[in-house]
Formats: sequence, structure tokens, C-alpha cells
Amino acid sequence: MVVHALDREKRWAWTPRVKPGDEVRGGMVLGTVPEFGFTHKILVPPDVKGRVKEVKPAGEYTVEEPVVVLEDGTELKMYHTWPVRRARPVQRKLDPNTPFLTGMRILDVLFPVAMGGTAAIPGPFGSGKTVTQQSLAKCPTPTWWSTWAAGSGGTR
Repeated sequence: MVVHALDREKRWAWTPRVKPGDEVRGGMVLGTVPEFGFTHKILVPPDVKGRVKEVKPAGEYTVEEPVVVLEDGTELKMYHTWPVRRARPVQRKLDPNTPFLTGMRILDVLFPVAMGGTAAIPGPFGSGKTVTQQSLAKCPTPTWWSTWAAGSGGTR
């Protein structure tokens, strides 16, 4: 039994961002698809590159219909599959240089984390792990915290 994450029959509003003759490679934006208040960027799969031969005009298409065809015959759809155990390729790893300031002194001083970094909250049942996680999820934007932490802002 196969259950797809996306409905294969639903039609999505496709807006192309490439044109025939453009050179594309992995990670480049082929077009966009709005969903509710969010706009998805349809990307070239990481292991694909070539020259665009054909692009579907703006309109509604299913995720199974090819929206871009390359000169070598590769058909690109609004989705691509990726093996679970294969890491996504990156051009370079960025060094963390911005602290994630939470406003909770115990975390900021004793357990500093870089913006975009990873942290773990170990502890037994009932020790407040979930409360801490939910508090962190409600943190305002980092710019506001940086200003507040530096002392040039007022109160919350």
C-alpha cells in the first residue's frame, strides 16, 4: 500500500521562474506554487543540471505533470523524491556567529546555543522539559532580543 504525502489529483497554481535556454543546476528555483499564505519554491533536484528546453506556462497542474523539460529529456515535476538515509548536499557549512538569546538567564549563560544550532534538554518526568521547549518556541525575533539584552530597549 502506498500513501502519498500530496494528493496526486489536486491541481496547484504554477508560476514559472525560468525560461527556455536557461542553465539550471541543483537547488535553483524553477517556479513557485502558493498554498494558503505560504509560497513554495519548486527546486531543481540536487543531482540534476542542464539547459531548459520547455517550460509549462503559468497555470494549474498536478504534482505528477512535468513542468520543466531539460534538453537531455529530463522531466522535472513539482516534487522530487529523496532517500531517507542520504544527506542533502550543501555547498559549504556556515559557522555559527550569532547567539540564540532566549531571555532566560539560566539558558543564555549556562547553556549557550548558536542561532540555528542544536540543543538537547535532558531530564526526568515532570522536570519542565516541555515547558522550556514551549517557552523557546515563543521567543520573539532575535533582533529584538539582541536589542533588549544589550540594554537599549525598554521592558517586554
